[in-house]
Amino acid sequence: MLRDILASVEKSLIVAALLAAGGNQRRAAIALGVLPTTLQEKLKRFGLLDDRFGRRARQGGRAANRSETPGPRSEASNTPTEEKQR
Repeated sequence: MLRDILASVEKSLIVAALLAAGGNQRRAAIALGVLPTTLQEKLKRFGLLDDRFGRRARQGGRAANRSETPGPRSEASNTPTEEKQR
């Protein structure tokens, strides 16, 4: 019974730390005072890695870099050049 209560509290703390860190596992581990590898083990144990946290790592992808995403800046910077060419 005590073991179940402790596991529930630990899981809640991990979820709260991950949410506060925006899903960044390294920052969450630092906030919890554990190594990132320890956090990974606990995420697996509690079944959280397959949930919201760790989806990017599981898919093998990575976050898009700002320079890779087109935005208003890139369009705005092209406008004066296009007008000069006309």
